Amino acid sequence: MLSPFLFITKNKKKVGIVIIVLMLAVFVINFTQTAINSIYRSCYDANVKPYESYTILTSNSKKEIITQETIDRVNSNPEVKHVYEIINEIIPIKTVFGTTSSNVYLTRSGEECKAVLADLGLNVKEGRIPEDNSNEIAIHKSVAINKGLELNSSYEGFKIVGILEGDVQISVGSGSGLQDMFGTALMVLPYKSINELNISLRETVGDEMEQYNFNYANNNLEQEFNSINVILFLVIILISLSLAISVASLMHSVYSHRYDEFGILHAFGCSRSSIKRMVLLEILIIVGISWAVGYFASIVGLEIFDKTIYADLGQSIKIITPEGIRSTFLIPFFSLILTIIPVTIKLQKTDLISVIERRY
Repeated sequence: MLSPFLFITKNKKKVGIVIIVLMLAVFVINFTQTAINSIYRSCYDANVKPYESYTILTSNSKKEIITQETIDRVNSNPEVKHVYEIINEIIPIKTVFGTTSSNVYLTRSGEECKAVLADLGLNVKEGRIPEDNSNEIAIHKSVAINKGLELNSSYEGFKIVGILEGDVQISVGSGSGLQDMFGTALMVLPYKSINELNISLRETVGDEMEQYNFNYANNNLEQEFNSINVILFLVIILISLSLAISVASLMHSVYSHRYDEFGILHAFGCSRSSIKRMVLLEILIIVGISWAVGYFASIVGLEIFDKTIYADLGQSIKIITPEGIRSTFLIPFFSLILTIIPVTIKLQKTDLISVIERRY
């Protein structure tokens, strides 16, 4: 059986150049793709994921107070578990390449703060729950890290008395002297399904109130990232094609000097199909090694990036993603196709016996 490793071991320099080029391309593409995805994930965790647990209802006019009759009607909905009157504020937070925001919900009392945290599965990691009618907030730990805030420090006139931990990235507080601002927004929590809650709320309040729910938040985020994703996809395609063409040209040049070898193999009884299989295996091994080394190197680079940059922002990178793997497969795929097709076509058309005759 013809060994594909024989050519690789005897042409280490040429093969090494191809592997380095492909490896660097895989590294850069996976690193870039994953970094962009991490920004999306940071925005998703802050602005979309919380709405998996609740929905916010606001009056159509900011000056219009929600009536007690409307609150009672929402409360009587069988899909509603709890309703809280809230004031919605935001804290801007940094991402690697920009900013986003995290929600702060001010309630009427410390007991309501405690109830909201219990409903959302949030725990007080440090400190305590804000007290009644106080300018105090309990801030999520990821936001605290991002903003460089600690227990008993101040932010925008609020004293930080608690650090929260849990899957829902929000902060809660109680506002002294803000009682007259309540009545324009409600936090509504479901008994079971958030989807069923949102459907039933549309029937309950109709057009009387604006509904800020998961679908609304997710659609807004998708629209913001659609253009970025399209541009990134086009850039990856262009980079993959251009590098694949360069690699294919180099490989074609290498294989153009091997037809004497193919002629000798054919003269000793090797069929064209067995030579083609050997060539295919050689190229598969080269692009396979390149992809594996490049992808592993990008994972190491992303781990370092996560621990040195993202940790300071209170965020994290999902190191291995389907998008990253798919994007990096484009380079070896294009390289394989653009190399194997011209080589096998020429091998099929070449009279291998006449190659030997011309040599001797």
